[in-house]
Amino acid sequence: MSKNIFLVSYDISNNKNRNKIAKLLEQYGYERIQLSVFTGLTAPHRNKELWPKLQQLAEPDANAENKIICFAISKKAFLNMRIIGNFSADLAYLLGQKHTEIL
Repeated sequence: MSKNIFLVSYDISNNKNRNKIAKLLEQYGYERIQLSVFTGLTAPHRNKELWPKLQQLAEPDANAENKIICFAISKKAFLNMRIIGNFSADLAYLLGQKHTEIL
């Protein structure tokens, strides 16, 4: 099991593409923790199906600098994050320590 969790964040100007990225990440098992931030247990750039789809949806347009940023963070560091506001996600579930999330 990986010692890291992967964060994916994005700035996409086109609403349609932004929504497609969110749905795509969810289909591949990533969990939303903010509007444009997802977590997952695998590196998205290592997925030969997911990564090209993300690249296509993030194509820059004439008026915006679209970007998707993916980075690894240790699970220990993730658990030590500080939060202001409501964060109701189950950290054990996000970290792969349990496989069922109770809502």
